[in-house]
Amino acid sequence: MHYASLYEFLPEIAEKETRTVSLNRDYSDQVPSGNYGLIEYYCIEPKCDCRRVMLYVMSERERSNVAVINFGWESRRFYEKWLGDKNEELIMELKGPCLNTWSPQSSYAQELLTIIKDVVLKDAEYINRLKKHYDMLKRKIKTQGDMSGDRESKVKTSVIVGRNDPCTCGSGKKYKKCCGA
Repeated sequence: MHYASLYEFLPEIAEKETRTVSLNRDYSDQVPSGNYGLIEYYCIEPKCDCRRVMLYVMSERERSNVAVINFGWESRRFYEKWLGDKNEELIMELKGPCLNTWSPQSSYAQELLTIIKDVVLKDAEYINRLKKHYDMLKRKIKTQGDMSGDRESKVKTSVIVGRNDPCTCGSGKKYKKCCGA
């Protein structure tokens, strides 16, 4: 599965609508105070309809990614049907919010997940914005056609997964048997 940031396809929208979380010293003992940008990454496979986002939590102070959070906004039933499996662990990884097991995480990523889950992902307007961004990006991909031939020149920050690697959607299947089919 290939992911790309919203900035890659819709830079004007990403510039205006990327969410930032500001934490002061009193908020958490574990998470350093400062600003954290929630950079949205979406699956760019034209035939995939996973309805999820990977939120790369970027620390302004550290100038690096400190957590990657999976979040799917659809119902549990949707992900069971989409996956074709009722495996609790896989469904929770798809639906989220949870830390992406395939990504490096900082020592305070779990605490950031709790903050984002309890504050940001309870904001219905923000969830609707994520859905809108997903739809806009998918429409843009469809109008550009299949990008597999010239992907590197169009998507510089995508995550490339080998055919026999585990699928990064969290299904537990090989990529070639899942989103790569």
